[in-house]
Amino acid sequence: MGREQKNEYVIYELVITPATATTPAETAAKVKIKKFRGGSARDWPKWSGQFRSLARKKQRTDEQKAHNLVALIEGDLEADVECAAQDAVAEHKSFEDFFTDVGLLSVPHDVSEDLDNELWIMAKRRDESVVKFSQRVKENIRMLAELPQDAEEIPEVQQCRYFKRGMPRA
Repeated sequence: MGREQKNEYVIYELVITPATATTPAETAAKVKIKKFRGGSARDWPKWSGQFRSLARKKQRTDEQKAHNLVALIEGDLEADVECAAQDAVAEHKSFEDFFTDVGLLSVPHDVSEDLDNELWIMAKRRDESVVKFSQRVKENIRMLAELPQDAEEIPEVQQCRYFKRGMPRA
């Protein structure tokens, strides 16, 4: 099980100051991201959010993001992603278009509607705290925003109005 876990994650170090001939590199933290091996329709939006966050922290260029994306995807999608990468290079697509194409490989077309319906009927359960409920709402909103197509952008003020009926009265 230990070897399996080592192959399942990739660990990156965030460097504050690069190494020179006299001083070693100063690192801030280590960031661990799981390799994407497919799964349910909800797995891609969660994973893609983590991938974008890591790319932002590492200040990667579009080319670096594309290489890392191809390296981090394994399993059934690996051959399809490599084919999509070759097509993107041949057609001179931007990274965002390539990223959308990869997302479409693992997310069915009706997931946006399912998430939207789930958000609409979402209500706080009795055994759930308000904090946990708000975390659940935020997670679903992030997933909706990370969808490769038909993603809705909901401003924060509108989110409060939209989900107000699910919140308990104080």
